[in-house]
Amino acid sequence: MYDTQENNIQTTVDGVRAIELFYRPIKETAGNETVFFQSQMRFNAPDMGVLMPSRYAAVFEASPKSVKIFELVFRQFLKALSKFSERGVQYDWISLCMPVRYLKRIGCSVFLSNLCKKNLIRPERICFEISPIVLDETDGKAAETIKELTNLGFHVMITGIGGSCPVLKLGKFNADYVMLDPQAAVISADDERSLTCLKAVLNLCDELRANPIVCDISDKSQLKTLKELECSYYTGKLSGTFMAEKYVRSRNADDEKSDG
Repeated sequence: MYDTQENNIQTTVDGVRAIELFYRPIKETAGNETVFFQSQMRFNAPDMGVLMPSRYAAVFEASPKSVKIFELVFRQFLKALSKFSERGVQYDWISLCMPVRYLKRIGCSVFLSNLCKKNLIRPERICFEISPIVLDETDGKAAETIKELTNLGFHVMITGIGGSCPVLKLGKFNADYVMLDPQAAVISADDERSLTCLKAVLNLCDELRANPIVCDISDKSQLKTLKELECSYYTGKLSGTFMAEKYVRSRNADDEKSDG
């Protein structure tokens, strides 16, 4: 039975939201057009200021409160998607970080699907971004929920691939996108051995029919390497920084600005 209230969760801090969502473009390496957006949660803490994912992610994943927090943020996220639709923002999907703990919640996939119907948002416009710690789950519940989510039309992306995560377990999870560890961005064409490893990871993604996305791309030489490796998507400083909801505009408006 789901608690749909925001009980025991502080939703505002000094008049602003306790949790804010920011968004950055994910672009194609070929045409350099924005095709997806990645969202990022930031917590406004009374004593510590704004908390970025690097400061709270581990605690968030471990806390039972992450379930209620995620459902609160998901409602906020759906409202943002409705606003983007009104503004004519073009994208295939926008990601939202989902705690691994939530994947074990009975009936969660249907619950999320029903919320989307209520808010007139198509599931295929949403990609749930999941930490690589999911690969350590051995009871099959998380893998089963991921499959249910993709069957309902949602996209699923597992992050941190190629870093310290157990890559060999990736095949058990039905993710259609994977985001490579930031280390992938700094591999240059001159580093032959590291480049061979990166190629192997990309080939694995291809075999699993999971589209790879490389994050933290900051310069054109890195983008050139990705094109040569036939990696289709990237994000990072070169694609655009995280921005508040009110600054997310239509693709045409962004293109006009870059052309000018």
